Amino acid sequence: MNPKYANYLILANDFLEKNQLKKAQRAFEKSLHFAQTKKEQVDSLFELADLSLQLEDPAGAQDLFRQILSLENHPGAYYGLAISGESLGQDKDQIIQNYQEAIRLDPSYTKAYFYLAHVYFDLKDYDQARDLFLRCLDLEPEDFVCYNDLGSLYEEQKDYQKARTYFLKSLDLCPSYARALYNMGVVENRLGRPRQALAYYEKSLEEYSHPYTYLNMSAIYFALQEDREAEKILKRGLTHHQDSVNLHYNLACAYVHLKDPARALEELKKAIKINPHARNWAGTDIDLKELVKEL
Repeated sequence: MNPKYANYLILANDFLEKNQLKKAQRAFEKSLHFAQTKKEQVDSLFELADLSLQLEDPAGAQDLFRQILSLENHPGAYYGLAISGESLGQDKDQIIQNYQEAIRLDPSYTKAYFYLAHVYFDLKDYDQARDLFLRCLDLEPEDFVCYNDLGSLYEEQKDYQKARTYFLKSLDLCPSYARALYNMGVVENRLGRPRQALAYYEKSLEEYSHPYTYLNMSAIYFALQEDREAEKILKRGLTHHQDSVNLHYNLACAYVHLKDPARALEELKKAIKINPHARNWAGTDIDLKELVKEL
């Protein structure tokens, strides 16, 4: 190994630890210049490709992955072409082909199965997506994210009981996983268990605050005719997400239910200021259409 190659690798990794990505990139470029073997070249190119992705340069990453493939038929390079291709909005068939090539070269490539499953999920080819998620779980049975996403597939197909099974498996493996907690809130409500849904949404908020969680909770309280609770959860959400048009809009609805038109109008104006389309929504909303006339 060329001592200069080794020194630049050490320097690059030191910059990475300090999150100085541009400096790390320049150091890896130097290491590539002094690489003497194909393995050294490939290693440096992979580091540079990964940095290009982190620096939001997927086109640059693609060039680097192609350089790797000119040296070695490496599954990671095909995987990288697929990932960067998705960022660039490339043709789905080409992305699928690159993931499949990564899997052909390495049948144990769990990430390739996982992200290829998501491509098919987006294409609404649920059978292909399901089989790929299951293959991923065969290889990595502790993958709580994959269990959650498989649950999302069944939720999309309105098979809420099966979705619930996979969300619960995800939570068995990682009880604090916010996405699975949120998804349990969705399916529990779909299954006619609003109180359980509220409990799961509340647990998800302990891990991650998202405006849709507060919004969904408010919708449940509306359905339960607990308008004061809807008001409370929406105001709580707005302390974290002041610019959420949906939270202001639903709070306007809550105030209409609570016979407080002045505050309802104030919240509707805030929603419209954030998104002018809210005025059109309100114009056809049974709760707010009369209020729009006062704007």
